[in-house]
Amino acid sequence: MTQTTVDQQVQMTGEPHGESDMPVKAGILLPHGTIAFIDATLGMLTNTSNSGANKVAGIMARRADNTSGGNGDISGVFYAFKNRFELPFNDAITQANTGDRCYAQDNFGLSPTATNASWFGVIEKFISSTKALVKPIFAPEDATS
Repeated sequence: MTQTTVDQQVQMTGEPHGESDMPVKAGILLPHGTIAFIDATLGMLTNTSNSGANKVAGIMARRADNTSGGNGDISGVFYAFKNRFELPFNDAITQANTGDRCYAQDNFGLSPTATNASWFGVIEKFISSTKALVKPIFAPEDATS
C-alpha cells in the first residue's frame, strides 16, 4: 500500500486519552490524522507498517515533517487514546466484520486481514464497505475480542 502525504480529517468519538510524543525517523513525513507506526529497529515514529513488523503508535495529532532531518531531529505528537475513529479500509468489509480485528496496511488504510499489516484494533461499527468506526487497541493484552 502507499502512504498518504496529505493531512487527513478523521472523525473521532470520545475524548483523547492524551497525547504522546516520540522522535521521528529520518526522512519521514507524518501527516495530521494518519496512522503513526513505531519502527521495529529504531523505536522511532515512521509512516509504514513495514509488512507488519512495525507496531502502531497512534493517530497523528499534528503534522510532523522530518523529510530533511536525521533520526530524532524532531518529535511527532500523536493521540494515545481510548476512543474511536472512523477510518477507511483498503479491502472491502461487511456488516459481518463488526467485532473483528483490523490491521493497518499503510498510514491511512485498514484491512480486515493481517497480511503484510500491523494489528490496529477492533471494528466496532460498520459504516460502508470502505469505512468503519474502529476502536484502536495497541497492545495485545488490551484486546477485547
